Amino acid sequence: MESLPNEVLAEILVQVSGADLIRSCILVCHKWRDVINSTHLWQIKCEKTRKFLPNITPPPHDGNYMKLYFFNPYGRNLLKNSCAKAGCIKWRIKEDGGNGFGVEDVPVDVKPLSDFVPMEEPGVKVWTTSYYWCVKSQEVDLKAEGVEEWVMDHVKPHIQVSDWYAARHDSGCAYEMTVRLLDWMGHQIDSHVFLKQFRQGEGGDWHQASHTFKDYSPGVRYVDFRHGGKDMEFLPGHYGVKFTLSSVRLKFTQSHTTSLPDNQRRSKLSEDQ
Repeated sequence: MESLPNEVLAEILVQVSGADLIRSCILVCHKWRDVINSTHLWQIKCEKTRKFLPNITPPPHDGNYMKLYFFNPYGRNLLKNSCAKAGCIKWRIKEDGGNGFGVEDVPVDVKPLSDFVPMEEPGVKVWTTSYYWCVKSQEVDLKAEGVEEWVMDHVKPHIQVSDWYAARHDSGCAYEMTVRLLDWMGHQIDSHVFLKQFRQGEGGDWHQASHTFKDYSPGVRYVDFRHGGKDMEFLPGHYGVKFTLSSVRLKFTQSHTTSLPDNQRRSKLSEDQ
């Protein structure tokens, strides 16, 4: 192995999982460490797993492809605990009125969520609200999630936000979703507010609240996602609106062409990104 050129060693090591490369292989010797720390190896791994960076000047500095491989911020939901599996963990409770937030494994007095949206993962739960406002929020730190600042300032991928919500059939209720784009000091760059009210007897179906931010000003560093609701009948318990499958995603359209500099090949992001 010591006699192998670095390029050949990289082709071998690229077959190893990223976790094993960082935890074990990098400790073998200086040569392995240098190859594993090289931009070339992580470019190859990103290409094999279809994790791409937008093609933009200036090009990314060394190390960005390693971050891209592990964080994959351009191909996943950036919200944590997006479907109530861990209760309200990772969310900040802003208002907890009435009997507070509840979590239901099987939503009460509404149709199954699977009738309206394909279930990508098992065990999806829903939050439910009470007779005074129940509101929670989560702030996405884009840099901490692996998003490059130059991507947000120059490429400006679309920021897609969404939430699934439903009202019980036996109770009127209100729902709100507010999303703000913030700069590094927390100043608002753009925002979107969605409000919906149901009268008693109008509920039962699931609906999607969604919005796409486009052509926003440079400087976006945080996405503040906030949603909540209440029961309009003031009934004790959890007769308010239900919601789940919240998401914040960066979306590259056909105008956002991507490439990996080493191989000159261009590819568009797959639809699920």
